[in-house]
Amino acid sequence: MFDFCDQESVQRQNVAEGIFVRPFYLHSTCLAILDMEAGSFLPEHKHIHEQISYVLEGEAEVGIGPLSRTVGKGDFFFVKSNVVHSCRALSHDVTMIVASSPVLRDYVFSEE
Repeated sequence: MFDFCDQESVQRQNVAEGIFVRPFYLHSTCLAILDMEAGSFLPEHKHIHEQISYVLEGEAEVGIGPLSRTVGKGDFFFVKSNVVHSCRALSHDVTMIVASSPVLRDYVFSEE
């Protein structure tokens, strides 16, 4: 079976102050568009999901474990399962594509 949609057909979820996610799901795949307003912050958190992120627009300071780096348009970053990570949008709004495995159904950011 084949299917098509545009991003406006999937509801944008406000998951933290200034941070919005538009998730797209198949049975075993999750791809999301993540929008962060300038200055917004995802505090340190972890989850069992592995994550690959691709920055479409803007710049962000990303912390992964003990490392921290500024990422911008065209950059990828990778988060392994159960590794603490954080993200702060810098002077401009940030848009990323985020893939996760296994499927990340609820975007809840906690320090568990």
